[in-house]
Amino acid sequence: LSVALTTPSANSSVTGNSTVLLSATATVTAPATITGVKFLIDGAQVGAIDNTAPYSVSWTAAPAGLKTITAEVTDSLGNIATSAGINVTVGAISLPSISITAPITGGTLLVGSPFTITATAAAGTSGSVTKVDFFIDDVAIGTDTTAPYSIVWTPSVVGGPNINARVTDSNGTTINAVPIAIIV
Repeated sequence: LSVALTTPSANSSVTGNSTVLLSATATVTAPATITGVKFLIDGAQVGAIDNTAPYSVSWTAAPAGLKTITAEVTDSLGNIATSAGINVTVGAISLPSISITAPITGGTLLVGSPFTITATAAAGTSGSVTKVDFFIDDVAIGTDTTAPYSIVWTPSVVGGPNINARVTDSNGTTINAVPIAIIV
């Protein structure tokens, strides 16, 4: 009875929060049959036992750090064999980022004059940008779902409002930009 990991490759690196296919081959001597293969990350089982060749399971690579992957096969006689472990490094998960690019802090806008507020947003390793929401003094004024991210706003009163923007990624993670103060 034997089992060997086929993916991922030993000493490989994977992106944090990505889906990684773990797969193995297993052999048994008759009259016994293979009843299942399970996959372990640092000794903890991942997913369900697979009892049909080709043996595999999907793993969401997290948390970041060095992980040891093994596979364990069981046969119909109750024998168990474990593969040699392979090391895989899971990279850190980066969050989305956002910054307001116009207007600039301290910029002056005129009451009644439309102005385009723009923001630059980038996805982290955890997903893709799905939307950018824009705010004046914490009140939502609109959303843009396509880069370059912007919205037209017309100031209606004199004052010193704060402009902010928030990015949301495909995993529902939200990050706020550093707000900027302007003069109207």
